[in-house]
Amino acid sequence: MLSFRSLADIEAQRPRLPPRIARCLTAVMDGLLKAYEEYDPEDDGYVAAVTPETTNADAVELMGTPWINARWEGVSYDKENRCFISCVLFNNQFGISFVIDDAPWLSKLHPDFRDRLVYEMGGEDAK
Repeated sequence: MLSFRSLADIEAQRPRLPPRIARCLTAVMDGLLKAYEEYDPEDDGYVAAVTPETTNADAVELMGTPWINARWEGVSYDKENRCFISCVLFNNQFGISFVIDDAPWLSKLHPDFRDRLVYEMGGEDAK
């Protein structure tokens, strides 16, 4: 899992990211920057990419629970970039926005993880 607290962070990691994931991360970060007059990632949250290297230990460290049990807020799907987008809110201000690559490796996090994300979108399959 990779974390990003600015557009510069995304640019610095761009060589390691598939172009579609980088595009999605940039769009989500742009949204955060527009939502806050003075964006401070330590107070307001940041963006994280759930990548093939991501494990359930990452989720437990961040949220205290595996990915399948996370309290997702407003899951959506970016069809162009084939990513789920959601966030987990920790209080009224701080949250982590997640860009989750829609790829077969998601099942390593939990066999039903993709199905859970689709369920959170209202049951309409993203594809």
